[in-house]
Formats: sequence, structure tokens, C-alpha cells
Amino acid sequence: MRVLLYHNQSAGNGDIPADNVLTALRRAGHDAVYREKKRGPVDESDLKDVELVVVAGGDGTVKSAVERFHHAVRDFAILPLGTANNIARALGIRGTVADLVPRLADAPTRSLNVGHVDVAGEAAPFVEGVGAGPLAQAMTQTHRRDIPSARKSEFARRVLAMLLDRAVPLDLRLTADGHEIGGDALMVEVLNTPFVGPNLCPAPDADPGDDRLAVAILRPEQRDAALRALEAGESRVPLEVIPAARVEMDLANAALRIDDDFFDPRQALRTLTLALEPDALRIAVPAAKDEP
Repeated sequence: MRVLLYHNQSAGNGDIPADNVLTALRRAGHDAVYREKKRGPVDESDLKDVELVVVAGGDGTVKSAVERFHHAVRDFAILPLGTANNIARALGIRGTVADLVPRLADAPTRSLNVGHVDVAGEAAPFVEGVGAGPLAQAMTQTHRRDIPSARKSEFARRVLAMLLDRAVPLDLRLTADGHEIGGDALMVEVLNTPFVGPNLCPAPDADPGDDRLAVAILRPEQRDAALRALEAGESRVPLEVIPAARVEMDLANAALRIDDDFFDPRQALRTLTLALEPDALRIAVPAAKDEP
């Protein structure tokens, strides 16, 4: 099989060189070509006869690969080399490069929806989700600091707890499949996956391939329970969760993230429309080494 290896050299601790992954792919019988994440615009020659895009990196690398290639290639595999690996976890992918690569050719697949958010007439894709409030702020601060990979999740959780403790309710106006959702909210996350950010699980029942988004809202009365969960190192944070295929929301003066792209909260009122593309991607999910 001809595969394109899309690799982030700095993912995790940067200790899995591209040559190691290419060697593993070729030993497994694949005709592998290489593309580094930070390289410039995609050339059509990169995708000539490619049947599978193998993404070696973390969540940001998966999002980048989907954005670059999903209009040309519908089959992907993920080798989780990042810090959180939320997308791989949501799909049930676990194991090392040595564990996963030999099982790619015959691996079953799972669907992965690709979302898009329209802001002022401009569309942007997303895979994990779109969020506003303290979690978006905490993720912004974490990404902007030079923090060792092993400490990123811990740092982000500490910052999130600090911001959440003093957060004031958002001026949020939201509709989910045409139904208005009101009331005060400290933060809102519109998710395609159950996991987000520093290994948090705000929407445990979210399925990345079920053609539905999960609108997760933290109400002021849930603040103390959320802070206790963060302090205890728990992944589940108690939020109100509403499934929807289409979401519209207006935001003012709120930190905003689209996956791992971040926007200044001082920008003017933003009206966002979120939905999922009609055709899901196929993601290879090799059995873990300890599974039959």
C-alpha cells in the first residue's frame, strides 16, 4: 500500500525520528513517502496514488493532516506521539509505533467526523472541538509557553483551576438544532470527541463518528464540583451536555479556541455556526498488542 507519513518531529519529547517510523512502515510492506508537518504548502505530487495518510504526532498534527489532506484522501491512521493524544484515545488507538504499524494493513476502521465552523463567512475545519472561556484561556497559555511535554497537562490543569475559580459568566447566546439554550455559563465546549485539552473528559458519551456534536456547558453552580475534580486529577468534569448536529452561538469578550488555534477575547462579538461535514473519514484502529 502506498502511504504518506505525515510526521511532527517535535511531537511529545521528539524522541521518535521520522527514519524509525519510515523503516517500520517499509518493513511492514508499505510504499511510504514522507512529509514533515512544518513544511510549506502541499504539492499534488505528495498525494499521487496515496491510499492512506499515516499521522505520527499529537492532536495538533492530526488536525493539521486532516485540514491538508482530507479532501483528497479519506483513509487515515494515527500513531499517537503527542502529549494528550485526545483524538487517538477517542478512537481507541493505543500502542507504540512498533505495536501499531505491523497491524495497519488489516486493521478495522472507525469513522471520524470533520467539523467546520463559520465565522463571519470564513470556514475553518476542526476535529476535537470549539470552545470559549477558561479552558480555551488555559490551553492558550500552555501553548505559548516553553513547557516540557511531560508537564504540559499538569500545567494546563493548574491554570484552568485558577481561571475557573475567578471566572465570571459568559455573555452566551446559543442554539442547538434550533433550540435556544440560555442561562449563565462559565464556559462552553462544542465537542466532536469526548476528550479535550489536558486529558479532560467533559463529554464522556461523545462519539467522534456519530454525526453529532456534544455541547458541554459549565454552569456557575457546577464551579465547585469542577474545581474539586481538577484538584483530584480526575478526567471527568461535571458539565451539562446536549447533543446536536448544528450549533450557533454568539460570543463577546470570551477567549475562543478552534482545536489548537486561539483567538483574542478582546475581539468584537463573534457569531459562530458549527456543523459536521457529511462524509466521515475512515481511521484505521489496529488491535492493541494485548488484544487478539
